[in-house]
Amino acid sequence: MASSLLGWISTRTFESEVVIGLCIIDAFDLSSYFDFSEVRNAVNAPSHLSDILLFENFGSDAGLWPSRYRYAPDSRANLNARLRARFSAFNGVPQMFHSRLKHLQDSTGAPFLRRWQHEWEWLQVADLRAEGNPSFFFQGDRNSTGQFDFGDRETYVSAFLRTLAYAAAHWGLPNDIMTFFARAAITLNRGLADVACVARPAWTDDVIIRDQVPSTAAAELWRNANLAVGGEMIVALRVAEVTETAYVQYEFRYALGLMGGFDHARPPREQGWLIMPRAEYAGPLDTPGKIETFEKPTALCGMTMPMDVGRMLVDVVPHVQLPAQLSSTDRAEISTTSDSVVLSVEDEPVATWRYWYADWDPAVPKGVDSLLSYTTSVKADSLKQKAAYSGRAGGVWCDITWGTREYSYSDFTEASEGFWAVTPAPL
Repeated sequence: MASSLLGWISTRTFESEVVIGLCIIDAFDLSSYFDFSEVRNAVNAPSHLSDILLFENFGSDAGLWPSRYRYAPDSRANLNARLRARFSAFNGVPQMFHSRLKHLQDSTGAPFLRRWQHEWEWLQVADLRAEGNPSFFFQGDRNSTGQFDFGDRETYVSAFLRTLAYAAAHWGLPNDIMTFFARAAITLNRGLADVACVARPAWTDDVIIRDQVPSTAAAELWRNANLAVGGEMIVALRVAEVTETAYVQYEFRYALGLMGGFDHARPPREQGWLIMPRAEYAGPLDTPGKIETFEKPTALCGMTMPMDVGRMLVDVVPHVQLPAQLSSTDRAEISTTSDSVVLSVEDEPVATWRYWYADWDPAVPKGVDSLLSYTTSVKADSLKQKAAYSGRAGGVWCDITWGTREYSYSDFTEASEGFWAVTPAPL
């Protein structure tokens, strides 16, 4: 296994493909099965990112010299106009790579975006990759989501890494800053990569909305979810279901605020937090909020993510919802188990996030953001004590999107609603 991975890495001529191989070692903590010098010598397309992955996993920087990094000559690549024009299509890359280079360009005045295209053109000359197609397999704005499974994605990302190498060598920018920006090309996230989905709960069966009133269906689903967790309490819930002729997507958010601040027609505001250190899905939260600050209705849970979001986990990371405000101190820590993400305060677990997938269907409707579902549960007594002590009221907001159609090939008739599934009340 180890020799096969090293053999594959050694044949990669694109920097981003080397990173894919190294991220397997990094994400699953496999460094003890490899020899540092053998892995280093297998890398024939080094970059800032490959070197930091080697250093972080093996604790050595011997032979990891920036002078090894490759980039194109300053002369223009001999590429025909049709292929040259393809660069602006961004067929294989998320918008975040463009955004990071634009930030560097705006901050330094150096032509990062022009250099990115320059490097891409030279890579196309050396190894022409397949164009991203067909587009109907992908939803949303392609400039934002990218097409992760096409070969030309590696051309864009390798050009991105080469642009950073050129900037350090010719524009005098610090290598540590270039390394920070290179982390955008990480493919797996250590910690979260080990969190497996759980079996789909029985209470999510038959949640498609047919003849029911949406608010009635939502109330029943919320009640069943809380019955299933015993002495705990659900504070965030997402359930998605897709069949040939129908789909539904429920999203519940438990919210806190002063009783007079709730508007029965408006959803609660949301927050999010970064996890430190950036490289792993574990560590202290960056300045979590407090329940005592909740004057306007605010969702208790927020998206909790590291700076380095691996592209193979883009479907999971946006849905990790944790209640950082349950901390009354700054000692809120995130950790992972084999099937959950856990929030602990003062070394005591207070919230648990778990996820599962709806039954897979090849025709996922555009109205469904993801087939991933999840629950975030907390100790009910702890939440009620903190909220009651601070004089906050609690309620549950629900957003539902659903659609039906007569035949599997016809268009969906779609609808959506948002409402308080549990009426706000003092705790």
